[in-house]
Amino acid sequence: MEGELLKAVINAGGSAAIAIVLLIGVYRLANKFGVNFLEAHEGQTKAINRLTDTLEKFINRDQNEHREMIILLKVLTEKIERIEDGRKKEKYKRIRGVILKLLAHQHPWPIDSKVLYFLLDDLRLTITDEEFKSHCAYLEQKEYIKQDTRKTSGVKIEMLVITPRGLDVLDGYASDVGVDVRF
Repeated sequence: MEGELLKAVINAGGSAAIAIVLLIGVYRLANKFGVNFLEAHEGQTKAINRLTDTLEKFINRDQNEHREMIILLKVLTEKIERIEDGRKKEKYKRIRGVILKLLAHQHPWPIDSKVLYFLLDDLRLTITDEEFKSHCAYLEQKEYIKQDTRKTSGVKIEMLVITPRGLDVLDGYASDVGVDVRF
């Protein structure tokens, strides 16, 4: 191709020959550097692809590690909740036993439920009013205590008294899994 082009340049004259020689030089430079540029660009593309593959592997491995950590945290949370639930149940058993013990000290006379509630608080067995009512309802359903509502000057007072059955649980003659009297 260059030979035919060279013949055409000689026939065209001197200035055309110089222009064609310059064009051929530019063509050769562009061809040489263009190929090098394309090869370099292809090398960069391959390097970017390798980097992408490496990052994908790293991200997948990292996600698996995070997934394992999340699973571990869920398992630990469940175990902690079970332990706390067990402690809460033991605390409730103990509170019921303390209620029976406090009522036994006053036996055969009743105690105002509010006084009993504040006595529990003084013993650092702080519970909500709803929890207190729940414990009293449990003990009353088991017939360990008896509740009596009195009206004095228009004010209702809940009075609590321990029953003989409650004394039996407290003294160890009867047992209840929901009441802990070992203190």
